[in-house]
Amino acid sequence: MLQGNGKLVYIDLSGRSDQVSARVGGTALAQVFGQVGDLAPDIDNPHHLRVGFKLIQDLIRERQCTAGHDISDGGLVTTLLELAFATNCGLKVDLSTSAADADAIQFLFAEECGVVLEIKRSSMADVQQRLTQAQLRHQIIGDTICDDDVIVVRVNQETVLQV
Repeated sequence: MLQGNGKLVYIDLSGRSDQVSARVGGTALAQVFGQVGDLAPDIDNPHHLRVGFKLIQDLIRERQCTAGHDISDGGLVTTLLELAFATNCGLKVDLSTSAADADAIQFLFAEECGVVLEIKRSSMADVQQRLTQAQLRHQIIGDTICDDDVIVVRVNQETVLQV
């Protein structure tokens, strides 16, 4: 459960390269549009999953991570909404995709292997350093706000969801 007033960090555990765009084949999004898709989410480098799992377990044990959720069932946007709904907390999220990534819809609904963690603000510098040392692609994507129940998601400076 979100504790509130923390930072949200998206961690890509798939080990995909920067050249691989958001893969939505076989995902819930593809099913909604009656498609199968060409490329399904996958783990391109199992080393990233192994290293990431151990690091996340360490962060939980050290109480630097206060909440988390995987993005493999419904994608990033589903994860964010589930985190917020479960605790009645608000979120302010600002995502940026690289030029290689797909459009906002594909980016938000791709079911790639990854997690969103809520990290204590006081732990952010240490967590970022450890993620970088582990060579895990990650992005600080926003804030949790438990004294407000507004959810705002922006992708590349464009508001795509506000409830």
